[in-house]
Amino acid sequence: AEDHALAAIDADLARRLHARQVRLLRYGPRAAIAQKMGALRLRTHTEPRDVFDLAHLFRDFPDDLGEVEVAHDQILAARDRALELSYDDYAEAVVPYLQEDLVELYRSKEAWSDMQLRVAQQLESRLGARR
Repeated sequence: AEDHALAAIDADLARRLHARQVRLLRYGPRAAIAQKMGALRLRTHTEPRDVFDLAHLFRDFPDDLGEVEVAHDQILAARDRALELSYDDYAEAVVPYLQEDLVELYRSKEAWSDMQLRVAQQLESRLGARR
């Protein structure tokens, strides 16, 4: 079964943003994980938001990584790219866009480092599970 669908955004969200309730392609966890891993591997310029998103996807949907079809070398490439990003990249590209109540929790170098390591460890655990 497909893990994505065209669906309307939440009516309350649309109202808070003073926007129309538009329809967007919404990804389930497996499709989102696959998309984010692909983005890490394939972007010319690696984006820290992909690591941030993967950290949250792995936390919220711990079993879904095992369901994503991805080759061994692609997992290694995603892991390596995740670890290449600097705190400055993260502080510039992610922290300013966090919800106010999350800034204190996620703005530090330690929080970024923890996210990178968790993502790398989750990807490596997927490699171990395939052996």
